[in-house]
Amino acid sequence: MADFEETLGKFDEGLRGEMPPMGSKVVVLRQLTPFTFCVALFLRVFSFTCVVMEPIGAFRSTETMKRLSGLKIFWAQCDQFPGYKTNPYAAISIEYANEIFELAFSQKHFDTLTKLLPFPVESERKLRTLLYDALEKSILVSGHAYALSNYFRQMGYQAYVFVPRMPVHGLIEKYVGVKNLWPFILGNFWGHGIRLGMQVFKILTESLSSNKGHESSADTGTDQYPPLESAACRDVLYFPHKGVGYAKLFSKDQYYDLDTDSPLYEKNIIHVELVNLINPSLLETIKHDYACRDLKAIYVGHHPFGLIERLKKFLSVVKENGVGVLRKSQLSQFILLTNTACAVEFYYKAFSPISEAKVALLGYDYLFPRPACIALQAYGIGVVSSQDRLMMAFMDSGPPLLDLYFVQGELSKRVVLGNLNASVDQTIVAGDPKVRIIKSRQAEGMAERKKRFSNFEKVCIALDCHSQVDPFNNALHIATSWENNTLFYQAIINLAINNPKCMFVIRGKNADWVNIPVFADIVRDIKGLNNVEIDHMHDVNERSYILVGMADVVIARYTSLADQCLADGIPTLFYEPLVSGQKMISCWHDYAPYPVMACSDEDLGIRFTDIIETGHFMDPDLWAEMQRDYYGQVAGKVSDDVNMRSVIKKTYLPETADH
Repeated sequence: MADFEETLGKFDEGLRGEMPPMGSKVVVLRQLTPFTFCVALFLRVFSFTCVVMEPIGAFRSTETMKRLSGLKIFWAQCDQFPGYKTNPYAAISIEYANEIFELAFSQKHFDTLTKLLPFPVESERKLRTLLYDALEKSILVSGHAYALSNYFRQMGYQAYVFVPRMPVHGLIEKYVGVKNLWPFILGNFWGHGIRLGMQVFKILTESLSSNKGHESSADTGTDQYPPLESAACRDVLYFPHKGVGYAKLFSKDQYYDLDTDSPLYEKNIIHVELVNLINPSLLETIKHDYACRDLKAIYVGHHPFGLIERLKKFLSVVKENGVGVLRKSQLSQFILLTNTACAVEFYYKAFSPISEAKVALLGYDYLFPRPACIALQAYGIGVVSSQDRLMMAFMDSGPPLLDLYFVQGELSKRVVLGNLNASVDQTIVAGDPKVRIIKSRQAEGMAERKKRFSNFEKVCIALDCHSQVDPFNNALHIATSWENNTLFYQAIINLAINNPKCMFVIRGKNADWVNIPVFADIVRDIKGLNNVEIDHMHDVNERSYILVGMADVVIARYTSLADQCLADGIPTLFYEPLVSGQKMISCWHDYAPYPVMACSDEDLGIRFTDIIETGHFMDPDLWAEMQRDYYGQVAGKVSDDVNMRSVIKKTYLPETADH
């Protein structure tokens, strides 16, 4: 409790507040806007202390928040709260979803959802996955605020939240026990008001339009579809997720065949992007990239159901389940069922022009919407994905809803099959196809090592996590906060000082962190060492793979590239410590009995020295077992991506399987 009281008021360097004594009333505001600021002032009259998670607009200033602390309106930096969640966006939404789901939904709700959908669904497992995913994603929006309030409550405060009401809030309040002070009668007033205004405007403009009967691409929610010249072009859809290139890190080309006659040849595939998942500025970049690659691409828009259509579905839910909607938890159930059914029907209509396809390939299993999966399956289109990240198998967030799932190893297969919320018809161990990139870039990496680092006996690549440039965004990303990332950089500096014959190269998705003032001392210390450098070559394609291709050892904050290094046989250690005393990734899975976690700086130093001085990482038989079980790596086996393409063609495109 002493640690809690000591750190509770600490927000930023020189910015401190003084929390009231235990037992006082605290309210957590998810955002501080002009409206919620007025509410905060009103609540202060009733002796509430207000804790703000994210200031917006004019309030988004550390100086402003420092002044407001005198009014008992505090900006909370959650990474400094002892015992608070390390990864709130995922951990909290999953925890609450698991707690709520079985209690909130019954067979009757599954039956109701079936009747709302525009097509029959015989698999209750699919309905379960669909509904669980909808619940978890809804909690993701504001679950963090409820969790922080609950944290204060456990510390002895009378704690509440003040957040715009979402459909799921009635369920959270009932099963978590934190009360939302936002007036129930308002609901999510601003969102519904804007949608209602847009609906009225649309009706008025359509009634005055001379082209009232014309259906445009906006009506269907898609851009105009390109001509489909051949049968091959009609057979395969690919949803890469925000383009086929992941910046300059790698290309999402694991499904592509080199044979120009194959239906999996890149120019014979229809690439589909879901516009609602893409920032408008990024969308233009993606369209330009497709044009440069000369690839067929279509864009499915996002045009939510109007209020009238939603109301009809909602009334159907009420009819099926009876009255009693004045109970907030029951109303939340009904709205969630309605929204889920509307999302499925939107995708079902949007995919109608491409419904003749035989298979849909997903570029990112976790982020592809489950309503879109079940809509594709309703047309008889097989939905196929490869596992993008090993760790996602151990999280209930975004459980897969697939016909065919290529997982990385037997461990992932066991976890997926044991996940009650997942719905996968067939699971095949196929490894991680990106491991091949390390192999293909290794010669280039070793040539660079010989040219640049020949004076050093060993090379260590340190894979960091990117830092948020904005301090308020930083405060919301606990596991990768500035303080936690500083721990990692300081650990690398200490290793470099103690191991002068080893070259250390720090590499991440970007190097924006070097310009953040809080890292100035770290950057200065790195520049003062001749065996540490920060790699800034982020305009070079697959640069990270070139670097790990030259490594004797890799030290990483958790990243999927580190798993690929382990799969390829590169000694790799995950750096786990956080300033709160918790761990970064082992809260999900600790890799036991395989010794790849460094849980303290002392442990890191001992393990690192053992690797570079003796070459010992772990028992060879144990490592071979890990590579087989975790990553599907077996000596002499066919390349992972080649195997995947072969299975896809035999399963969904048998007439072309010989190509």
